[in-house]
Amino acid sequence: MVVLFCSVSAYADNHESFDDSELELEEDSLEMEFSEEGDLGEDVGEFSDEIEFDETFDEAEETSFFKNLLEPARFTIMHETSYKTEEPTGVQSNRSSIQLEYSKFFGNHFFLQFDTKANAYWSNDHRSKAEDEDVTYSTNTKEAFLQTSFGNTSVKIGKQIVIWGESDGGAITDLISPRDNSELFFISLQESRIGQNMVVLDQFSSIGDFNAFYIPEPEFNELPEEGTAYYFNPLADQFIIRDETSDDKLAEFG
Repeated sequence: MVVLFCSVSAYADNHESFDDSELELEEDSLEMEFSEEGDLGEDVGEFSDEIEFDETFDEAEETSFFKNLLEPARFTIMHETSYKTEEPTGVQSNRSSIQLEYSKFFGNHFFLQFDTKANAYWSNDHRSKAEDEDVTYSTNTKEAFLQTSFGNTSVKIGKQIVIWGESDGGAITDLISPRDNSELFFISLQESRIGQNMVVLDQFSSIGDFNAFYIPEPEFNELPEEGTAYYFNPLADQFIIRDETSDDKLAEFG
């Protein structure tokens, strides 16, 4: 399979500039009248009524506010196309997406993290073919949480990803965050992690660092949907799989 991928990232401008032309004063706006004896007239230092300093400064402050608010934002536009070289050959995936990543401190104790992505699957993408649509859409918000810290304690509330354990070849002990396996190993490990609504507590001390989490409604791994290019059921027509639901809230903590 041949995969083509391209992306373009854009950051908000974090260099504030102020246009001096906004405060240009016309020569006629300052009128000074001198008497024959050299005294200054009554109009010394009078400004023209056409100059509105309050409006100019208000606009500058408003522009500065929005610049500071959008400064940490990062927008990434991506397009991905893959072609299957084995029979049956053809375009496997053809999709576009836009991703917004945002992180910002508010004051000395609050931090906001946001990461969301909107996808468009075009007509020859295998996901749109499975639904028999010209184009299908999906959104994926991996992170959307607020963090606050006091002393040696940190608390995060919202949609987030918790990673436990490290390894060179894979994530063997990383079992908290569910995975998106809808396209098997063609999705990178980082992209495959699914965010969950949870509360996370981090405690730092001289004897070690401690981490605890609580998930009120856990998510589960996503598998390839029936009709897509990666769907495979070796037990088809051999077993009947029943989908049972329960009213019990199966919370998860650790």
